[in-house]
Amino acid sequence: RWYDKIAEVLESFGFVSCPCMPALFRHKIKKIILNVHVDDELMAASPSDGEWVLTMLRQHFVLSAVGPGPTLQRGNGEELLYLKKRHVFVDGGVVILPHQKYYNNLRELFNFSSSTTAKPTPEHPNITKEDNSEPLEAAEQRIFRSALGTCLYLSHDRPDIQYAVKCLSASMRSPTKNSLVHLKYLCRYLLGTEGYGILFPYSSLQSRCADRLHERDNAKSLRKACVEAFTDSDWSGHAVTRASTSSGYIFVCGCLIMSFSRTQKSISMSSCESEICAATVGAGEAILIKEVFCFVAGLEADSEVELHLKMDSSSGRQWLHKQGIGRLKHLASRSLWLQQQVKAKEILVSQISTLLNLSDLGTKRLSRARRAFLMHLLPMLCMSCSGEFSHVGEQEFADYVLQKQAKAVASRVQQQQQSNWNTPQHVRNI
Repeated sequence: RWYDKIAEVLESFGFVSCPCMPALFRHKIKKIILNVHVDDELMAASPSDGEWVLTMLRQHFVLSAVGPGPTLQRGNGEELLYLKKRHVFVDGGVVILPHQKYYNNLRELFNFSSSTTAKPTPEHPNITKEDNSEPLEAAEQRIFRSALGTCLYLSHDRPDIQYAVKCLSASMRSPTKNSLVHLKYLCRYLLGTEGYGILFPYSSLQSRCADRLHERDNAKSLRKACVEAFTDSDWSGHAVTRASTSSGYIFVCGCLIMSFSRTQKSISMSSCESEICAATVGAGEAILIKEVFCFVAGLEADSEVELHLKMDSSSGRQWLHKQGIGRLKHLASRSLWLQQQVKAKEILVSQISTLLNLSDLGTKRLSRARRAFLMHLLPMLCMSCSGEFSHVGEQEFADYVLQKQAKAVASRVQQQQQSNWNTPQHVRNI
């Protein structure tokens, strides 16, 4: 009844709701976007339009307003709290950080002190191995579920822990002593990375994540806006069930909008099949995000926005450009739907190297250096106690740049040597 009431009021002001996400409203004429979450609303508008909306709403409701933020065009450290998430406006963009109370909750549940040693990665080395340990007592089970529930909430804004949370969620019903050890391991990682957050960089409609990864110029005014879905899978990664993991990272104009790490419901018979299952899930989520983005930006989904599917599996890309199941006898009809979308050019499939595939972060347990490198590319920032931000994985990214430059120099030297070798002897003598 509350939603019907506020929707009726907003529609009387000239707002329309998004068909696939009714809690999102856009004004028909003015550049105003409003997100409704029960009695908490988030509005994006110019200062004058924002005051107009508040004036109109006060005719029907008693309300209080926080903001506007930022007061400057690109922000000067202003903070906005919405749905228990901190939105910090800085010169490079908007940083989304989870609320500090969730970290404090984990610290209290396990009585961690300030001197507790932090872990370098969120996944325990044995997180996917067979668990034959004893079940927890009733009191410990309550603590386990409470802590894991907090981690589940944190994972929406912390893509670096989604794979660990996904693995631990399988023990929610019947937690064991080993699963409690694995959860404490995750919590110690979180308490050592409390300042981590996702950066939404200021960007244009032509900005693309792939340009940033390949260090290309994205100032191309003629190309369309883009929704990019990076997908990856870990084939039969679980040592006991042999289930595969699907991971996806979806970007809109270079900003990470959604990420997930999920266990596949069926057992894949090949790495190609597991990659296709991950791509199908990622494409489905990207289509929804594309529709919402077009509604917010006032764009035509078919003619003004492209959907790119990025995969590092050559066999998966080749299969998607075919018709029919071929040798993959176990694929369901929804995967054939993805083939039809690719054939109709509704989804453009392209290659991304394994090294730069961001969705690799949600498929398996990675080394600390590999994780830091991918987190730098997202990008993720770390806020210090003084409120200053720094990029996560700066050293790992610098090492990658040096290695890339060294390979380029070695390639040029090899090409020069090959050219000299092919030159006739009498020409070389001259």
